[in-house]
Amino acid sequence: GMTQEGLFRVNGSMKMVEQLRLQYERGEEVELVKDGDVYSAASLLKLFLRELPDGIITSALHPRFIQLYQ
Repeated sequence: GMTQEGLFRVNGSMKMVEQLRLQYERGEEVELVKDGDVYSAASLLKLFLRELPDGIITSALHPRFIQLYQ
């Protein structure tokens, strides 16, 4: 996937992304190499990140990051 152009720009198959998401939520083993293509795997990651309740950098960490920036 590292050599794929537009890996996070090109959307994967929504059907495949939904299928992989449901497998993950049911606690099933998800084999991205066998079960999906790289674009669907990237789309699944983007979906996961979008659905995080507070994002990767939580609001509690914002002041610390601002402080480090200054």
